[in-house]
Amino acid sequence: MLSKLIQEKVEVRFGKPIRYAKDCEILSVSIQAFTGEKISCSTVKRLFGLIESDNEPRLYTLDIVAQYLGYINYDHLLQEFNPNKNDLGQSIETIASKDLKIGDTIRLKYAPNRFLAANYVEDGVFKIIESNDPKILQDELLSFNHAGRYLPLFASWRSSKNGNSKNIVLGKISGITSIERI
Repeated sequence: MLSKLIQEKVEVRFGKPIRYAKDCEILSVSIQAFTGEKISCSTVKRLFGLIESDNEPRLYTLDIVAQYLGYINYDHLLQEFNPNKNDLGQSIETIASKDLKIGDTIRLKYAPNRFLAANYVEDGVFKIIESNDPKILQDELLSFNHAGRYLPLFASWRSSKNGNSKNIVLGKISGITSIERI
């Protein structure tokens, strides 16, 4: 399922809310007319949560949605929500590392059924204490300044084993679905 913010962008572009199967059929046609690429009605239903699915959409599908919204691809669309590049200007549930004290614990949830809990260490750095994401293990470090509900989390990840680091995006498709201060 797409994040609520991206769903809203599609609905604005489409000109009406996506609430019924008929809306999905018409949106599918609209997407094909605008992009020249086809997304099936059932895929649109899954993107908007009208049909349950445990699978994440394919990147190809997400690229078509992004093109429908006027972006080059899905990664380009995601950059609109990167707090390091743009002023969000949205009233959403957020947590900023500057508002935390050393030792504070946060829990983030994101699709597909992933979560992590981390202790705030210093200057935007968090130590993972629990995670069911196979890419992020206990005792590894995650650095970010801001997390927002329904937004992807842009972070830097550092391995506890070899010290290697890289930039990652958590909740790339659906965004962060829950933020808790424990």
